[in-house]
Amino acid sequence: MENKRIILSVFIIGTTLVLTGVETGAYFSDTEISESNKFIAKVLDINITHSFNFENVPPGLSKKESVLIHNNPESVEANDVYLEITVTNHEISDDTDAERDSEILLGITNEAGTNRGETEISKWIQVTKMRYNNNNILNLYTDLNGNDYIDLDDLNQAGRVKVNRNDELSPDEIAYINITMLLDPDTGNEFQGDRAVVDEIITAI
Repeated sequence: MENKRIILSVFIIGTTLVLTGVETGAYFSDTEISESNKFIAKVLDINITHSFNFENVPPGLSKKESVLIHNNPESVEANDVYLEITVTNHEISDDTDAERDSEILLGITNEAGTNRGETEISKWIQVTKMRYNNNNILNLYTDLNGNDYIDLDDLNQAGRVKVNRNDELSPDEIAYINITMLLDPDTGNEFQGDRAVVDEIITAI
């Protein structure tokens, strides 16, 4: 029993001496610098596929436009998806003489449909349905021009609108926006050949 006490005492003293040596001794030192370290944020990257044909449409006919939004597999999750629609109206007199002559031959317009000044065709193109996946988003817009329905002009004035509610867009997920439009049945002959050019800007955040 006494031997064990002696060994234990020596061990404690020896440990104490080593620690003392660390605190009081002098050592060589060397410093290295790790340079050019990078932190690169992952990219949110979406692709858009667009299917839209709204040409030579008579009054009363409706057509549907589809926009597919694909969040790429290597992307990050998108919490918010915004839609901004810009519309530019083109009166038939904006065409060249050759384009106008061709349209007359095709029956798209006639001589009476030329040189009438600025058109407001977008106010006559009603938006009857809008969906983001299975959710109705037409109720996110209001009748800003006061003609008793939502039209392309209203969408143009609305600016950027969040359309995904609380549905996140995960990597490799596909979402879609469907828009059904109707050329007002009361659209008059003065709009023959006029057109609205629509740009859709999708922003994912």
